[in-house]
Amino acid sequence: MSSYGPTLVESKKFPLVGADKIFISSDSVLFGLHSKNLDMGCDGFPPFETHAPSGIRRAALQPTALTEPANVLVLLFSYLYPERIRDTLGIDFETLLALREAAEKYQVHLAIRECKKQLSSFVKSHDLRITAFSMKNHDLDLLDLTAERTVLRPLSDVVPRLPVHFIAPWIQYHELWQEVHMFLPRSMITCIYHHREAEKKSSMCPTWTFCLDAFLQRWYRYTPQELSPLSDLDYLFSLPGNLKVNDGVRFGLHSKNLEVGSDGFPPVETNPQNGVGLVATEPVALTEPANVLVLLFSFLYPERIPESLGNDFKTSIALAEAAEKYQVHLAIRECKKHLRIFAKKHYLQITAFSMRHYYFDLLELTADLAVLRPLSEVIPRLPTQFILPWIKFHEQWQEVHMSLPSAMVACIYYKRTADTRFTECPTWSICQDGFLRRWYSYTPQGLSPLSDLDFLFSPPAEKVKDKTVRIRPCCLRTLMARKKRAAEMIKDLKRFTEVWKSSVKS
Repeated sequence: MSSYGPTLVESKKFPLVGADKIFISSDSVLFGLHSKNLDMGCDGFPPFETHAPSGIRRAALQPTALTEPANVLVLLFSYLYPERIRDTLGIDFETLLALREAAEKYQVHLAIRECKKQLSSFVKSHDLRITAFSMKNHDLDLLDLTAERTVLRPLSDVVPRLPVHFIAPWIQYHELWQEVHMFLPRSMITCIYHHREAEKKSSMCPTWTFCLDAFLQRWYRYTPQELSPLSDLDYLFSLPGNLKVNDGVRFGLHSKNLEVGSDGFPPVETNPQNGVGLVATEPVALTEPANVLVLLFSFLYPERIPESLGNDFKTSIALAEAAEKYQVHLAIRECKKHLRIFAKKHYLQITAFSMRHYYFDLLELTADLAVLRPLSEVIPRLPTQFILPWIKFHEQWQEVHMSLPSAMVACIYYKRTADTRFTECPTWSICQDGFLRRWYSYTPQGLSPLSDLDFLFSPPAEKVKDKTVRIRPCCLRTLMARKKRAAEMIKDLKRFTEVWKSSVKS
């Protein structure tokens, strides 16, 4: 229920309170937005004033009807508020395509960029519709992802969907692929493979017919989604079943972008002389180097956001720290995702960073590696409130660390002899020796050997002191049982977030 009418419903995500612009979705839902966000985040709406002097400027509180439904507008408008952006992962194709259409219609830069990424995951299942959409909006990057799949469909299925000015180029493109389509089976049939026999004579290889038959069977029976078999060369040419094979750089920014895109910069003062305009009398010194600030400030301008943050960890972690320091919402979101690729190699730095900013989802990826480092290396990096929970977390891992070698030494495996007596299996001591050598010589990155159970419990070499010794199957089974037990013990340990939560409650 809304004051604008009994049939209209107010959006919970975008309430009317405090808003200076109102929109109505096609299914009668009211959305309250702010004109500064509209001005910064998109180019598809005209500027708004409280009173409309002309036709192109509309009164801010006069509702504007849009043709999109509420579920699409909720996603679209969230891209005008960096702190509210919703992840498009997991939404269905129809909603994603409708969101992309709306983003293109109203020129919401961030939504255009994000939808382009997500649509690429639907290339295999919706190539025809994405191709037509890409042509309609002249999105050539997206078109390149789908064209080579759509061209394998019959022209009669594709041409009716294309814009008129794309039909002739598409037919030319299709004919090029048709040449390959006609050539392949003909070349396979006319190919006769010869092999040289002992008397240096050449004759037809008897197994080539099996390969040829398998190829033709797959070629003429290939029907997935009515595509040409050229869409799956690995399947087409697979072998038949009976064969085996702080640097002084100045940056100029706009206060509107700083105000909307971040919460860490103070507002720019108004000109005291006439009450309008912006004053930037002296540059503000920042502690970050230029290469980091270039990336950071690009997140304040949706149309300039980089496609990739690169593979340099020092730059990536510095950008993540700067994003948190200045509360640049979009950069925070992208950095959290990007740092995951460094989790295995730079787990100690990422663990400390995640604790400082309470990124528990990122912390879960690195804690189980960082806990295998000595406390003396880890504790100095941690925030004070995390030290005690980390010590508790480390102690439970230490229990496993202490118990494994002692359990292996104490274990004596017996075998039954012919006269039903039990004696110690002679090869078990070799297995024990191999385990202990690996345990006490394991040094990769200063980690505990618990980080590599496959290496730790691998079967010993069959040569011992230049003598060939065959490890008995009973000993190998026992070794694998010990490995399984060690994996179960590690799996039963509490995650660090659990230890943290219990420490906070107590």
